[in-house]
Formats: sequence, structure tokens, C-alpha cells
Amino acid sequence: MGRSERKRTSAKQSEIRLWIEQEIAEGRVRPGDALNERSLCLQFNVSRTPVREALLQLASVGLVAFESRHGAVVATMNVQQIAAMWEVLTHLEGLCAKLCARRLIKPDLDVLRAAYERGSKAIEKSDVAMYAEANKDYHELIYHGCKNEFLADQVRGIRTRLNPYRKFPFQRSGGMERSLAGHKAVLDALAVGDDEAADRAMREHVAGGLSFLDLVAELPAHTTTASPIAPRSEPSMRPASAPARKKIAPAPTPATSRKATK
Repeated sequence: MGRSERKRTSAKQSEIRLWIEQEIAEGRVRPGDALNERSLCLQFNVSRTPVREALLQLASVGLVAFESRHGAVVATMNVQQIAAMWEVLTHLEGLCAKLCARRLIKPDLDVLRAAYERGSKAIEKSDVAMYAEANKDYHELIYHGCKNEFLADQVRGIRTRLNPYRKFPFQRSGGMERSLAGHKAVLDALAVGDDEAADRAMREHVAGGLSFLDLVAELPAHTTTASPIAPRSEPSMRPASAPARKKIAPAPTPATSRKATK
């Protein structure tokens, strides 16, 4: 394989990985759903190599698991794993805010205020999608402001893994308002450079925006007992040995479909 071909393969691998990651983060595929490699090859017009490499990368960060009978699936987590990650996320987000309070410069603080104001306007318009985007921008600006990319990457990774288990956090009654109040408390601490107050406010914001008990209440029933990589099994008319699975990519040809269910 020549250099140009290797670059093309690497670019396609990144494209596929980011696409699957976004599908998982935005809930279009759920924990336990199958990831059909052949369909992905057809969708991205590539050989099996970049698809497999993309799946292996996602498996290395816990988003994908490989099963002997079903191939690649979106990884699932049990309650104990979710609780552990939630606990770590709360404290890492607080640390980001704490470092941000020490290192944030005024131009960046102004940009953060603008993100807060966009969130406020979204609430006035009752625009959930607009608020979700403003919320994402707000947190990303704090990650940037903490000037610690390693820490920021850890937080992003945990959020990505937890996102499939957080259903529509801003569509609950008062959800956007509670979130914005948390943003205001953090912003006030950052504005005066109070690192301890910023840490405390962010931890309270992350923990209070959606309580862990609320999160658990929304989990699929299988999550309380499933193994870390067990696929979700939905009620089906098929025999137990061949559970129905959602495919991440466009449906394969009839011949491929018959082969995949053998």
C-alpha cells in the first residue's frame, strides 16, 4: 500500500469512527444495537479494513464490544459502571472549572458569557435544540479555559459513554432552567477567579442537572443485570437464538441479510 493509499484509508477510518461515535452520542443507535460491518463498507464505499480499524478504536474506549455470534455491537454498561463513571465525571468537571477560574482570560470570559446568554434566549423561546447547543458550547469553553487538554479529553470521553443513557435531559419540566442556574453559579465564580467556588458550583451543576436516581430510573430494564458487553435483547417473534437487532447503517442486500441471520 502506497503512502497516498494509506492516507486515504486513515482518513476514511477517522470519518467512520467519528460518524459511529456521533450516532451513539445522539441516540440514533442504542447500547446493544448491532454494527453491521458489511453495511458500513457499502455506505462509506471502503474495504473492510478501515471499518474494522474504526470499530477497534471505538472498542478501545469502551463504546463498542465484539461478540462471537453477533460481531460488533454498541457496548452496554451496568448500573455499577454507570455510577462509577458518573461519580468521576462530577469531580473532573469540577476540576475543569477550578483550573478555568485560575487561567481564564477576559476575552474568553466574554465568550463564555455570550454562550450563557444564548442559553437564556433559548429558554425564552422554549427551544430545546438551541439550549442543547448553547450548553455544549458553554462546557466546551470551560474545557478550553482550563488549559489542560488531557483533562478535557477525559471528560469528553466519559460524557460520550454516558450520553446513550441520558434521554432528553432538557425536555424535562424545568430542566433547562435548572441547567442555566448552574451555569450562572459557575460563571459568577469564574468572573471573580474563585477556584474553590467554581469547583463546587460545577459539581453541584453536573450532579443536580440530572440526579443519578433519575438516570437509573430511565435505564432499560436489562441494564441492572447486564454484563458490560452484553447486547440488548428486545421482545421478538424470532427464535431466542437469533434476536432482532437494529443496524447502524443502511440495510444490506437481501442475500447479505439472509447471511447475517444465519
